[in-house]
Amino acid sequence: MEHSISNNWVTIDSSDIMARLMYLNFIRDQLLDDDLADFEDSDDGMELAALIKVAMEGIKCADWNVSTILINENHFTEYLYDLTDGRTGPWHQDIQVENERDNYMALDFAGTTYFVHK
Repeated sequence: MEHSISNNWVTIDSSDIMARLMYLNFIRDQLLDDDLADFEDSDDGMELAALIKVAMEGIKCADWNVSTILINENHFTEYLYDLTDGRTGPWHQDIQVENERDNYMALDFAGTTYFVHK
């Protein structure tokens, strides 16, 4: 995956993270030692470090290697309301949202919290 992944996206697919990790690792592995330090300080190098960190946390999720969606914390409650819409009467929706929230874990991606299904 040649385009970068940003921590201001509403959702991110874990398969995109893994594809970008492989791409950036490939680029880094092609560099000579002299260029490696420059890469580490570049935007790609910093992105790689952030992606490695989030992937190491995310691997704990059951579907991480297949495909799971990370939801930005600023949109998470809205996402849960959409997910629970229609399951029960409207007066039960707040309870459903709180119950559903327990099925997610928080991940840090470059200073932004994302939630992913456990």
